[in-house]
Amino acid sequence: MSTLQWYAIRTVPIHRIEFSVGYELNQMAPERAMVPSEIKWAKRRGSRALRPVRYTIFPCYVFASFADVGEFFAAKAQINKLAEAKGKKPPVVALVGYGSMPAVLSAGDVSLLQTLSRPEPTAQA
Repeated sequence: MSTLQWYAIRTVPIHRIEFSVGYELNQMAPERAMVPSEIKWAKRRGSRALRPVRYTIFPCYVFASFADVGEFFAAKAQINKLAEAKGKKPPVVALVGYGSMPAVLSAGDVSLLQTLSRPEPTAQA
């Protein structure tokens, strides 16, 4: 069995799609995807009340681990097929890389992203 390597996945620029892609990847293999985010206090339209809202730190990116690149392409096909079945645009675009070579994230990058992936609400303004 090969070791898991972490990659950055680019998604389409649709509001909050990163959370859906991260959810679907974690349904396939738990604890294998993360969406670094932060919680901010915001007002809903037409309301005076503040509520916590989760925002991505890196819009259009999801970070996930795969045993090999082939596993990514299988996951991409499955997620995009689910979206198309619902009449939506396929959300997963590609792995981030250099030319045709996907970029593997270092252990330091992964630990930083894991820290960022556990958002704590900030104090209410």
